[in-house]
Amino acid sequence: MKKAYKILQTHENQIINFKDYGANSSRTRSVTIGVRRDLIDKVHPLDLFPDKEEPKTLIEVIGNLFSLNEMGEIDPSDIYHHFKPYREDM
Repeated sequence: MKKAYKILQTHENQIINFKDYGANSSRTRSVTIGVRRDLIDKVHPLDLFPDKEEPKTLIEVIGNLFSLNEMGEIDPSDIYHHFKPYREDM
């Protein structure tokens, strides 16, 4: 049985930071891109990457969140947006 995929080692191996592609966080990730063997001459894995973007500012990422002022307060429309309670001595 002929294998449909082949693992290629290329010089394009690189660590990418998704913030350069529009993500809201600055973490590196490992991504594996596969191309079917019958398409390898037509599509290069790096052709599948989106164009780089300017990293988002903090205001662009969280500027629209409801303002929380009291410890323990939870945004009424988003339970994941909350002001975590801490001990008073912290």
